[in-house]
Amino acid sequence: QEALDKYERLLRVDTGYYMAFYNMGSCWLKAGYPREALGYYQRAIARAPKLDQAIEAIGAAHYQLKEYDQAVEAYTRAIRLKPRSISGYYNRANCHYQMGALDKALADYDMALKVDPRYALAMGNKGMTLMRMERTDEACAVLRQAKAIGYQGADRALAAYCGGG
Repeated sequence: QEALDKYERLLRVDTGYYMAFYNMGSCWLKAGYPREALGYYQRAIARAPKLDQAIEAIGAAHYQLKEYDQAVEAYTRAIRLKPRSISGYYNRANCHYQMGALDKALADYDMALKVDPRYALAMGNKGMTLMRMERTDEACAVLRQAKAIGYQGADRALAAYCGGG
């Protein structure tokens, strides 16, 4: 609440300060109010149309609201602005996974890993996506790679699906 109050005061002085709107949105999102966050992110983008982190944050708000199609649109827009956006690809992949578009999820996890081959979350989620696609041998190999680069859920997934490792 203290941070929100500070940003409100700042916006009374300078209504054009886009980062204050972005930060207000982030406060609301963290507090569990994605609808409120969306309004602030949109106001930030109205002042700075190429603010990729605000566009990604709109995706995160829609994801929290389980509005996956809208989240995908936001992440796609952010990726167009920043083509090497690991978080854009990773988060869009998570949306596709939630919607059951597993081929698209897999492609986006691969894109995130192309940018950063040691991104453990993307590697782990890629393994779980392959498992959901019933590509067990490939999934187990990927989960072993994920374990090697520090994926926290690897041991549990390997034990559950791959005979322990």
